[in-house]
Amino acid sequence: MNATIPHRPSLDDVRRYHIDQLNVAMRRPSTFGGDLVIELLARSVAYIDGAADHWDRAVEGLRSRGAFSSIGVRGAFHGMFPDYYDDGASGSVYGELAWRLGWLAVDRLMTPGEYARLQDEAARWCAVDCGYEETIAEFGPPSAIFGSQSRNNPRTILYAVDDPTRESVSLHFTNPFGVEVGSPGAPLILLGIRRSDARFNEAFTLTPTGSAYLDE
Repeated sequence: MNATIPHRPSLDDVRRYHIDQLNVAMRRPSTFGGDLVIELLARSVAYIDGAADHWDRAVEGLRSRGAFSSIGVRGAFHGMFPDYYDDGASGSVYGELAWRLGWLAVDRLMTPGEYARLQDEAARWCAVDCGYEETIAEFGPPSAIFGSQSRNNPRTILYAVDDPTRESVSLHFTNPFGVEVGSPGAPLILLGIRRSDARFNEAFTLTPTGSAYLDE
């Protein structure tokens, strides 16, 4: 006997479900299967929206900027920073694409003035090592957080303004170079500020800690 299905979800319900799952996967990639799962979920949302070609062009844009390797976005990070381990780093790149396509759930958006100040202050702020709390105090709560929420674990925060045509900015935080990731008492230090639209190897304004992680 076939089971009776009392209710089939509407297309809007299906879309909302997939977008929710995509946002969860982008925020904790390793917990939900990594880049591959993010790409599959994003491709499903794109199909529902009739935007599969938009997603394909977005991923091709990552490839052309050197932000996508044979193993996805995480391969680009590993190639540039071999000892940098941040569960949210690759998720933030996919989050940037999702923001452009209207899929990223954000906690807040920067005002145009805050956004301009972040862009203007990036070089000065990265000239010395800065901690996580002091960076949040300086620029305000982020639009989205990717990676672990545990106190000492690396993570990436993203800032966006209420205009998806303008690039978002991601700030990557890690533990001091040579310290085991997530060690008790290890501070979270800014590795660098990354612009979403630049070539990957030119997108970072690095702190001294970020320069120590750089594969030269």
